[in-house]
Amino acid sequence: MTSSSTLNSGPTSSSSSSSSSSSSSSSVLSNHTKLIHFTNINSLNSREKKAQIRTVLRSTPITSILALCETKLPDTSDGISSSSRGGSLVRLPKFSQYDGHYTNDTARSSGCVVYVHNQLPNRHLADKTYKKHKCMLSFVDVSLSSTMRVCIGVVYIHPNAVVDVVRDILNRIKDVLQLVGDGSPVLLLGDFNLRHPSFGIPCKETSKAKALIDFCDDNNLMILNQRDTLGIPTHQGGS
Repeated sequence: MTSSSTLNSGPTSSSSSSSSSSSSSSSVLSNHTKLIHFTNINSLNSREKKAQIRTVLRSTPITSILALCETKLPDTSDGISSSSRGGSLVRLPKFSQYDGHYTNDTARSSGCVVYVHNQLPNRHLADKTYKKHKCMLSFVDVSLSSTMRVCIGVVYIHPNAVVDVVRDILNRIKDVLQLVGDGSPVLLLGDFNLRHPSFGIPCKETSKAKALIDFCDDNNLMILNQRDTLGIPTHQGGS
């Protein structure tokens, strides 16, 4: 599933926001509207997909944040992928990149990366990273303006993950919610691989999906899929 979100970092009318977004140059972000993309890339081991990423990051309106999961690049001991070791991520000079989320299973499944435009002050919450059981979770704190910041979480839950692993990930997310705790928004982007009737998918409720629904209810989180992509799976035949 590919999704995009826009966040307003300052007072503006919808018309002026649209205008500033469409007139942005190739190197300058909009003063108000910030564009955030997420997609399950399903492997970055092809020139075509790497070219697509470069196109997205260089096109107008300028992307502020791009998050990818299932990059499926080979595992590395130092957490930094290298073409000399079988795989490489797209590296662009105008973006900070956080990609140290590899496990021994990365080449077959999983793998995450977050690109943040260098005009936005940001920091990786490295101590909140999760990478177990083919599942991954990473957070980046981003200042959209002098008065607004957002904590971006990128999540990948393997389809075969047991409910205890899902709860473990949700508990890690709760730690970040408590850490932020000052009213700043938290935006979770990812492929959760959880099926629930409320997502618009004809299916039986699973204990893993119920754990997510209950967690969101208990922590005042809104599931945007129910509004923007109801019933649209991650890929055809998938969840």
